[in-house]
Amino acid sequence: MNLARAGRVPLALRSGGHSYAGYSTGPGLVLDVSSLNAAIVGSGRALFGAGVKGLQAHLALAAAGAGLPLGRCPTIGLAGVTLGGGLSAFTRAWGLACDHLREIEIVTADGRIRRVRPHSPSPDDDLFWALCGGGGGNFGVVTSLEFATEDIRDLSFTRFMLAWPATAVAAVIQGWTAWNADPSTPRAVCCAFEQLSDSGMPSVPTVTGTFIGAPGDLGPVLDRLAAAVGRPETHRVIVPCDYVRAASEADRWGGGTWGPRVAFAAKSHIVREPMTPASAAEMAAALERLHGFTGVGGASGLLIDALGGAVDDRPSDATAFPHRAAVGVVQYHSYWHQFTDRAHVDRRLQWLRDVHAAMQPHLGIGGYTNGMDPELTDWAVAYHGENYPRMQRVKATCDPGQLFTFRQAVTPGPTT
Repeated sequence: MNLARAGRVPLALRSGGHSYAGYSTGPGLVLDVSSLNAAIVGSGRALFGAGVKGLQAHLALAAAGAGLPLGRCPTIGLAGVTLGGGLSAFTRAWGLACDHLREIEIVTADGRIRRVRPHSPSPDDDLFWALCGGGGGNFGVVTSLEFATEDIRDLSFTRFMLAWPATAVAAVIQGWTAWNADPSTPRAVCCAFEQLSDSGMPSVPTVTGTFIGAPGDLGPVLDRLAAAVGRPETHRVIVPCDYVRAASEADRWGGGTWGPRVAFAAKSHIVREPMTPASAAEMAAALERLHGFTGVGGASGLLIDALGGAVDDRPSDATAFPHRAAVGVVQYHSYWHQFTDRAHVDRRLQWLRDVHAAMQPHLGIGGYTNGMDPELTDWAVAYHGENYPRMQRVKATCDPGQLFTFRQAVTPGPTT
């Protein structure tokens, strides 16, 4: 950091390398913290180096009879996912990843090693607040994170999947968002709507999730989901599992196995209210347009992760993460392999732009900072909402020279 500051060398920070917009690389110095990967769990606490990744963390937690809501992907870096808020397989039950933070070790632009915690003397209290959902790479290099853990020794876990016919997409979207927003839906269940079209082949709408409890207790909950959709499902799978399988969503990510990285692009919205018939129909129409795609080695679709439950227990300004009262986060995504022809890539990118523009009148301005979209012009409001001015004051205090910067980085603002 001192070298980058003194030589005015562009600096990029990397933990897991999952930056949607590619901000974890750059033309200058890449400061990769992946080797800071120590994990210590016990006595209701977990101390992780900033380079610890999802599967490693969950294995260490499980061995100690503990759990945390730390992302869904086995390869994701905990620093990045937590600093942006942190969605997981346990979001509704346990809240966001950042809600469990108790201390953060960070090296700020002045070269100081700080250990910041909540309710500490100012300005560290404000810095801790900004690090809880304000996004990675803005305020310094985080080197370790300490969490308060959940006791899972007497808990059981269940994974489930429901699928409907392709003709039921709008009904599933509308019904699922209404069911997820219903206060009677147990916090112990957290799931996502997903539909992915692979190389132009038709796909079906699915809801996949995790239940903290036994399979026998889940059936009535899913019956209410099916009733909210109002269309008969074609498949229902309920499988008991251990904590690691539940946390890593092994049915989606392969239980910790993964192949070569692929090119990827995404956009996002915040679903603030249950989807209306009009908004659900618009989203279904966008997915229908994917069926005409041709080409090899790629897929496009969308994922709506559930919020609600414990996330909404705190006000929107309790941490830098502003979307506390929302129903969910929708991510439109597309990926392709390196040998995909340029025309096919351009068509997938245009689909992303089209679906985002089509849903904007229905969902408004809003996005998830961990799903950064480099084409988004109103990103400060979309990612941070009314919390952005306070984040700017923190930036002005701890990094006035903007050592840590990228296209959508927080900029310094007035300190009073």
